[in-house]
Amino acid sequence: IPFDNDSTASGGGVHLQHGTLNLASGGLNSNTGSFAVDDGGALQFGGGTHTLGATSTVTGPGAVRFSSGSATETGTYNVTRTTIE
Repeated sequence: IPFDNDSTASGGGVHLQHGTLNLASGGLNSNTGSFAVDDGGALQFGGGTHTLGATSTVTGPGAVRFSSGSATETGTYNVTRTTIE
């Protein structure tokens, strides 16, 4: 399933409260929106190529994991736990 977190979309942004959102095996994902990761939530970059643009934000007390593929973050990155596997 293609995924594009676009800050211009109505109500844009992803709020991870519980569980893991694994962005895996995709093509190019250009994300300009926000990822808010609560304690108990996790964002995982599990494959493919991910480019988070200058207006993107990844924030919160939750976890972000980089397990496969590549990710480039040019926006705001401020999370409590980061894991590179």
